[in-house]
Amino acid sequence: VMLAAMGPRMLDLAGARTDGTILWLSGPRTIATRLAPALGAAAERAGRPAPRVVASVPVCVTDDPDRVRGLVAAILADYNDLPSYREVMDVEGVDGPEGVSLIGDEDTVRAGLAAFADAGTTDFSALEFVTNDDETVRTRTLLQSVAAEG
Repeated sequence: VMLAAMGPRMLDLAGARTDGTILWLSGPRTIATRLAPALGAAAERAGRPAPRVVASVPVCVTDDPDRVRGLVAAILADYNDLPSYREVMDVEGVDGPEGVSLIGDEDTVRAGLAAFADAGTTDFSALEFVTNDDETVRTRTLLQSVAAEG
């Protein structure tokens, strides 16, 4: 059982009573400095094993990252006005959801995935934010490659 948690009380509950948390639009800095430590501390206090941290952000391998970022910004703009999401984006130092999204060429997206892993993410759930067949193929190929590497 996993619990979507970003605030202190929910992270405490998730760490003490569940197998971990599922995050949306939380970037590596926030995970490393706030979310994973709070979750882990709650699990430790409860005598539970280290919890899983599942991160999810939009992902697109593309030759036109500015265009895709613009689409993400427009479609997910409402998250800018939700306090819990605004807080995690502020910790990341980004203007909006497009700033925590993994958008760019293969090397850029691969580096972003590595940053999430380094931050304490145990699992990654990609929201494919693709706009054409080429982006679909490239994004899925990269994600399959990273998954196969472990």
